[in-house]
Amino acid sequence: MKNKVIISLIFFVFSFLIINAVNATVGVTSFYYDKNPLMVEAGEIKEVAFMLQNHGGDADAIVMVELADGGNIAEFTDENLEYFVELDSSDISVPMKITIPEDAQPGDEWNVGASFSISYKPRAGGALQLSSTYFKDFKVIVKQPDTTSTQATKTNFIGSSPIASFIVLVIILIILVLLIKFISKRKK
Repeated sequence: MKNKVIISLIFFVFSFLIINAVNATVGVTSFYYDKNPLMVEAGEIKEVAFMLQNHGGDADAIVMVELADGGNIAEFTDENLEYFVELDSSDISVPMKITIPEDAQPGDEWNVGASFSISYKPRAGGALQLSSTYFKDFKVIVKQPDTTSTQATKTNFIGSSPIASFIVLVIILIILVLLIKFISKRKK
């Protein structure tokens, strides 16, 4: 019985220290996500970024970033992929370059993802550091080429409005009537 009380007390103290030692919230965001993929064209190069923020806590964070998926088209552009994310900071950019192959076909898609290993250091001091890892990803999809503007140009060669088309037709009719009169006068 005495051992159970001591073990329970040690567990309670340890849990209390862990819960109260570090209270931090690091977030990772991206403009692109599951329902909003990055749409690209073959041969295109896009600059995108993940964003880091640290709100709601009492600890600064150090975030180590690694490319977890999509290494054949994506690369981080910063040399140092260790980011210090101070408490109450936001919009810390983790830039990435996406390079789509020239021979990519419409409908081709890739998954691009990164892992973010986060270590927290309490501002109040102390050496206790807790860590966690987040994974954030998005799809990159090659879109169909835009052909609507070239089709409109080919089919609408007279003008862009019905009035302009009517004026052109009236002018053509006047020229035809004058041409017929001129030819009939020459025959007489």
